[in-house]
Amino acid sequence: MPRAKASRVTLILIFSISGIVVIAALYLFAGRPVFKYADRMRAQFASNQDKLQQAEALMRSLPNPQKSLEDIRRKYSDFRETSGTGKQLPKIIQALGQSAVGRQINVISIRPQEDMKAGTENLPPGVKKLFFEMIFSASYRETGEYVMVLNDLPGVFTIETMTIHRQDNDALKPGEQGGSLNVNLIISTVMAEDL
Repeated sequence: MPRAKASRVTLILIFSISGIVVIAALYLFAGRPVFKYADRMRAQFASNQDKLQQAEALMRSLPNPQKSLEDIRRKYSDFRETSGTGKQLPKIIQALGQSAVGRQINVISIRPQEDMKAGTENLPPGVKKLFFEMIFSASYRETGEYVMVLNDLPGVFTIETMTIHRQDNDALKPGEQGGSLNVNLIISTVMAEDL
């Protein structure tokens, strides 16, 4: 019996050692790559989670992008009204009106014409062409001199169209050569827009 006990102990030792060797081989050949892969996946998951948290923080810093975009558009339109074309129109109209001061010209109206688009196709970016209709009455000579004055105004003023009608009901005044004219001018000028 002692031999049977010894063979049993030997058998148990062999099975135990071979089990340990098999488990160690499984760990070395199959387990280590699995554990390395699991470690890489954990690191990638942590990295993706950090990126996600940064993206969430960025989204929370601007709670409603549509509202912010509308605010930006409103502020831009307010800025354009106070500093751009909206502010320049009165200055241009004032310059046209003041150019007739001291002359025998009766300015009837000066107003912007927003429905005209002639010659605006070839303008460089950031440049806008503005049109104005100016109606006045004056003599032949004063009309000719005033057209020359428009040429000398600061800025670039161009007479796009000029319509002249003679006033038949006016009697000639002493020293006048010819009658009075009703003149309708379409004047254009260019200005840089705010970008």
